Amino acid sequence: MKPAKLRSGDRIIRVTLLATPLAGIIAAWLAWQNPQSAGTLSSVASILVAAGTFELAWVALLQVRQFQHQQVSQEEAEFRPVMIPEGVVPPESLWQGPEFHLQIRNVGRGLALNLEAILLPPKAGRKVVPPMFHAAIPRPITPGYPEEIKLRPGGYMIAEDDIISGVSLAVPPERSPEKGFPDPHRTQPRCTARMTITCNDLFGVKHASIFDWQESGGWLAVKIISHADAQIEDVDARRRARIDSE
Repeated sequence: MKPAKLRSGDRIIRVTLLATPLAGIIAAWLAWQNPQSAGTLSSVASILVAAGTFELAWVALLQVRQFQHQQVSQEEAEFRPVMIPEGVVPPESLWQGPEFHLQIRNVGRGLALNLEAILLPPKAGRKVVPPMFHAAIPRPITPGYPEEIKLRPGGYMIAEDDIISGVSLAVPPERSPEKGFPDPHRTQPRCTARMTITCNDLFGVKHASIFDWQESGGWLAVKIISHADAQIEDVDARRRARIDSE
């Protein structure tokens, strides 16, 4: 396990801890060289010793805090679901077509509850809700085993500019296939759909997995989000509330 990184304030404490004994040695040497100032320097040395003792206690407290943070992270990982999609997305021409099936797999350690998934096309500056497919699985999904989901057209009031934890729910322009001839110098992948999967763990913490379907086939991970700021149903509810208030 890698040690937790120290904050800048913690690093200052460590540097000060190393400097304090050095200052004490200097004070003792000055007292030996100047007996007349021995009393004053002795007081200074006492202060430095006290400061060093305080700093040792403070560093010990920092180490305990780092250990507790690592322990909490390990405990959270034991209950964290991580969802990934499997299967093949139909061609773009089927966006208005019939429902289709994919599989999702929980590669985390914890149960996934209240799972929802949506599939959106690339952004195109639409003024209306884009075509999409959706799926919902109310039952728990255990780690390790694939689960078949049925993606149906429509289902949510979600726009192409909606986000979860700062990540777009639709393929951004830089990843969208070009109109016309492909750019031979392009470095970004060409993606025709983006899948967002959200769920809860046993403690109600929200999680999200976002993947792009590449034009050449295959899933490309965009981001796995632990402690997500919303689920798909939350995004849908916010959009509906904005529409009702207009």
